Amino acid sequence: TQHFSEEFSKVVAWDVSDGNVRECKKTLLSRSRFNVETRLIRDLSDYDSVPSHDVFFSELVLQHNPPPLQYFILDRALSKIKPGGVFMFQTITHHHTYSFSVEKYLKWTHDQPFEMHVLPMRWITGLIRRNGLFLLDVIKERLGGYNLDSNSFFGIRPN
Repeated sequence: TQHFSEEFSKVVAWDVSDGNVRECKKTLLSRSRFNVETRLIRDLSDYDSVPSHDVFFSELVLQHNPPPLQYFILDRALSKIKPGGVFMFQTITHHHTYSFSVEKYLKWTHDQPFEMHVLPMRWITGLIRRNGLFLLDVIKERLGGYNLDSNSFFGIRPN
C-alpha cells in the first residue's frame, strides 16, 4: 500500500484483518503518507461499498480464501474498474490433489496455520470476460515449496 501511495494520488486499501488495517495506518502515518483510505471488510456486503477504481491489485491474498469467496471478491473488485483501468492479481489456479466441498469446509476445524485454496483458471477467465475486461497476459509462477500452480493475471477495461 505504501508503494502505491507514492505513485497514485489516492489509494483505497481494504483488508479483513483489523490488525492489518491498524498496521497499515501506522506505517503510512510514520512515512507521512496521507492519501490512503483504509477500509475494514467485516462482511460480504462491505465489498459492495468499494468505490470505482483505476487499478485493482492483489497478490498472495486471494488464495487464502475458499474458491466461492475468491470468486465473489474478484467479481466485486473487477466490476468496479473504470474504463481504461487495469488489474493485476495473483492466485493459485491448479493443484493435482485439490478439491473443494462447501460441506467439508464448514465442518473443517481450521487447525492449519493458513489455508491454501485453488480457483480454477476457467472460472477466472470467465469472470474477466463477464465483467467486460480484456485479459492482456497471464504469468505462471510456482510458489516456493508448495508445488502449486499460481498465476498472475494482467488486464484492462477498454475505454
